[in-house]
Formats: sequence, C-alpha cells, structure tokens
Amino acid sequence: MKYSNTHVTDRAAGPEPRIRVAATSQGFRSALLLAVVVSAYLSIPLVAGGRVLVPSVLTVALAPILMLSVWSRFTTTDAVFMLKISFVLLVSIALSPGYVYLNSKLMALAQLCAGLLVVLLTVRLMQHLGARSVERLLLLLWVSIVVGCVLEIAGITREYSDAFRDWAYGSTDEIYDGDARDTNMVGWPRPKLFSVEPSHVSKLFVIVVNAWLLLRVTWPKTWIAGVATVFMIVVMGSPILVVSIGMTFLIVLWNQRARAGAKVAMVLAMLLVAIYFGFQDGDSPFATVADRLEGINTDPTERDDLGSVEQRTIYPFLVLLDTWSRWPFFGVGIGGKDVVFEHSLVELNEATNAMGKNIVGELGISLGLVGASVFLLLLLKHAHYTGVKRVGLFGILFMMTSLLMGGLVTFRYWGLVAILWGAMALADADSPELAVDRPP
Repeated sequence: MKYSNTHVTDRAAGPEPRIRVAATSQGFRSALLLAVVVSAYLSIPLVAGGRVLVPSVLTVALAPILMLSVWSRFTTTDAVFMLKISFVLLVSIALSPGYVYLNSKLMALAQLCAGLLVVLLTVRLMQHLGARSVERLLLLLWVSIVVGCVLEIAGITREYSDAFRDWAYGSTDEIYDGDARDTNMVGWPRPKLFSVEPSHVSKLFVIVVNAWLLLRVTWPKTWIAGVATVFMIVVMGSPILVVSIGMTFLIVLWNQRARAGAKVAMVLAMLLVAIYFGFQDGDSPFATVADRLEGINTDPTERDDLGSVEQRTIYPFLVLLDTWSRWPFFGVGIGGKDVVFEHSLVELNEATNAMGKNIVGELGISLGLVGASVFLLLLLKHAHYTGVKRVGLFGILFMMTSLLMGGLVTFRYWGLVAILWGAMALADADSPELAVDRPP
C-alpha cells in the first residue's frame, strides 16, 4: 500500500509563511518606531497664513497608524490615565488667571494630551517589538547621529541639511543662524542634522544612547556610551551632553546586577572625569562647555536678550518663584505663557520665551505646586503600571530629560520621553531580580 507524502510536505511548509509574516510585521513595527522618533525629532510644522496649524505634521500623520498597530495593547487603564491627566490640566486652566487666553490654553491642553498619547502608544510599540529589537534600533540611531555629525562637519551633507531646514522651517523664523558663534566656540559650525538647531541633535543623542544602555547594562556598552558622549562633547560643545554623563553613571550605579566594587569604581571614574573636565585649558572643547556654564548671567533681569544657557538655568526658576508667589497652587495654567509674559521679570520681545527652556520650571509655572505634583504622581504611577519597576531611577532620568529643553506641549519633548520610558519598561521586564507586583 502506497502512502502519499503530500500532507508531510504541506506540514513542513506550513510554518514558513507564518515566519515570513512575523518577520514582515516585526520589520514594519521597527520602521514605524524609527519613523515616530524621527518625526518627533524633526517636528516639521504645518504653517498657513503665518500661523502654525499643526506643530508636527509627520507625528500627527503617523498617530493613527501607531494606534492601529498597538490597539490591542492599549488598555482601559491607559485610557483612564489620559482622562486623569486631562482633568488635572482642565483644573489648572479653570483656577488660573488669564481667561482672555482660554483658547490658547485649551489648544495647549490638546497638544499635551496628544503628546502623552503618542508616548503611551510608542511604549506599547516598543514592548511589542521586544528588548533586543529596540536595542538594535537605538544602536543604529545613535551611531547614525555620530556619523551624521562627522559628515556634516566635513561638509559632505551640510548643503542637504541646510536646504531641508530652509524648506521645512523657513516660514517659522526659527532656523538657527549662529554658525559664526559656533566657529568661535568649537572651531566649526555645529551640526544641525536637518533639525532647527544644534541643541536638538544633542538632546536626541543623550536620550537614545542612554536608553540603549538601559536596555542591557554591560561594561563594554558603558565604555562605548561614555566614549561616544565625550566625542559628541568635542563636536557640539554643549552643556546638555554633560547631563548624558550623569545619566550614564546613574544607570550603571542603579543597576542591581552591578557589584559594590563596580559601583565604587564608577563613582571614582566620575570624579576623575570631573577633575579632568575642570582643569582643561582655554583651547579645549571641554573648557568651552565650562566657559558657557561659568558665563551664566545670574541676574537675567538686567537683559532683554537671554542666552540659551540662561533660558535653561537661572531664568525659568526665577519666573517659577515669582509665579508661585502670585498663584502657588495651580500656576498660570497649561499654555499660560502670555500670562507670564505680562508679569515677566524680564522685558522680553515676545511671549514665546516667557517660560524659558526648562520643562521642570515650565511644569511648575504652568500647573503650580499642587497641579505639578499631581501630574508627576500620576505619570510615575502609570509608568509603574506599564512595567517600570525602578520608579525612582525613571523619575530622576525624566527630570534630567526635562531640564534639557523647553516645550512642555511639544511632540519633540514627549518623543524623547517615550524612548526613555519604553526602554525602562523593557529593561525592568527583562530583569527577574527587579520583579514586583503591578498595581491593580
């Protein structure tokens, strides 16, 4: 009796299409994550009649695709979290001054909620991809940043970068034009990598390289991240990158798999780096960063043209203290920059810079002591729900990220938060020694 082997052939061939579909889906999710990060980094606005209608048109366009891709992973608790945040923001608007600016405040509320929604969806997408895939993607991203900076300094891609910036941001009058200042500071025009200004390149690098390290802390990765950061300090001369060194040390020291001796070694290494950093001569790129920090105007009320360092350090906290002396509980309301502009300690030319470039200060100014505290508690609690178990470390890294930039309601800021949040959730999920029960 003869037997047909057709069923054997079919069974053997059966899983292959599924494997191909799975690989295709994984590739699509990787491409989607990369697209979301790049779109938030670029934040290309849609402008009509001199007004910005959509602050990041690519991110908004990707949001429905992102939602459809992770809809099954978006939980009821995620939706409740968004409602709670919206309620806190509405209360801050209702109990704050400046009702004449209600429309702009409601628009800011919508933008912040949209940014937070993108964060949650991106975290779910990263969890769907898995730690290994995300780690490879982040490695590709920060290496691309370093290589892109080298190519732009060499003049190979500068023309294309500048042409893209003129096309994407030319109608907003936000394009950075400090090449002469950069040349005097670091010896060359700092790379912009198709974004508005060099600082955005530094911010993206800081978050991506440290998120990459977070996913799997090893000594080789720690040294690679450290060397890459030092190289970027040389290239960019930005104090923002000094924060990256602090983040890297915190990540390693907080790693529960590291032995006590290794942690002591990291502390000593940090001290040596600080000593080396402090004793550089005037021609060193490290001294350039130190000079920028030492040159902070401690009384910015004397000037009507604040530098970027003042806008990130002294000025926001002066405005914060002044705001809390007037409206301590719920601040000026989300999007209340016009209220601050009217009562600013500095006679600024426009309301855009009224809160400075420091989201820690901006959060306190906008929501007040009570509103900001509730906002942060809700955020940390939900981060724990999504899988972040080292909530203390996440809180510190979140605040350090917020110290780097302004724009509480921007997709650019929340895009960086999403990378950090997702990496932290994946790292803690892959660490059995950190296992704790999730809150109900």
